[in-house]
Amino acid sequence: MEKFHSPVIPSRAWECVSRTRQHYYDYLTRELKEYQKNTDFHNKGIKNINEHWKIITDCEQGNSTDTKCVLNHLINNDRGFDKSYRQDMIVVKSETYKEKILCWPVVHDIVADVVLDDFPKYPQCSFTMNTTSIEINPFCWFACDMAFYPNADSVKGLMDMWFSKWFYPRKKIPSPFLNVLHKIDGPFSEQEGCELYWFDFGSAPSTAFLELLKIICREEVKRLVIK
Repeated sequence: MEKFHSPVIPSRAWECVSRTRQHYYDYLTRELKEYQKNTDFHNKGIKNINEHWKIITDCEQGNSTDTKCVLNHLINNDRGFDKSYRQDMIVVKSETYKEKILCWPVVHDIVADVVLDDFPKYPQCSFTMNTTSIEINPFCWFACDMAFYPNADSVKGLMDMWFSKWFYPRKKIPSPFLNVLHKIDGPFSEQEGCELYWFDFGSAPSTAFLELLKIICREEVKRLVIK
């Protein structure tokens, strides 16, 4: 296992994160195109625009009054979670919610006849940032586990600020997606001396992930395991 010891993020770690994000984003955009085809087919020949289906992605800002109710379906404030979270995409008819689109890449293992999460495979990457030991295993961009040893108490405030920055971006970009975070859940107690958080990085760029690493690598966080 190759190890890195540097106060900065090594190029190998950048590569692992970038590959993981790009793999998921490619799937997300393909999914959008497929649903757009279905939506266009449904709308064909329907003259009443109120009967048209529309796909809402995280790029919608709710600037017009006719989309504000729709966005209530896209951004959820579920009492079961401490923070808001985004759906990947939804299909609506006028102001009526029709379907939630959860993009969860999977592959079918024909030999074992099982369905597995689809994400890039690469060797484990271990390095040290400041005084925190970091281990990056192959992970799902849309369902990433981060285990904090002994806990994340000292960096929860920093994580909250980071969440707000990437969940509510200041400006819209010319893309079918807004490059935003979709969800954080936790903490959970995976085992004694460890706290686990679950991240759905959504359409956020690799920069968001790496920025998170930089702010949580403090003296109090002895070890971070990503998988």
